[in-house]
Amino acid sequence: MTLEQLEKEVEKLSQEERIELAERIMVSVQMDPEIEAAWIAEAERRWQELQAGKTKSIPAEDAIKAVRERLYAKRNTRPARPG
Repeated sequence: MTLEQLEKEVEKLSQEERIELAERIMVSVQMDPEIEAAWIAEAERRWQELQAGKTKSIPAEDAIKAVRERLYAKRNTRPARPG
């Protein structure tokens, strides 16, 4: 099965099923300890900037909406893959 075929099958799932699948996939992927440490350091840096007033937070709903819009736009503008 190609990734494109798998993607079409996944699109048939309900939103709840797709979320569950995404969670299972994320759990199955083990992150390199160096990468994980870098992400933790980045999260800590961002938290310190937020606490110091150097940056502002935005509501999670707004952040998720923005990410979904970007992903949707990217998905609908990517070139067709051969196959």
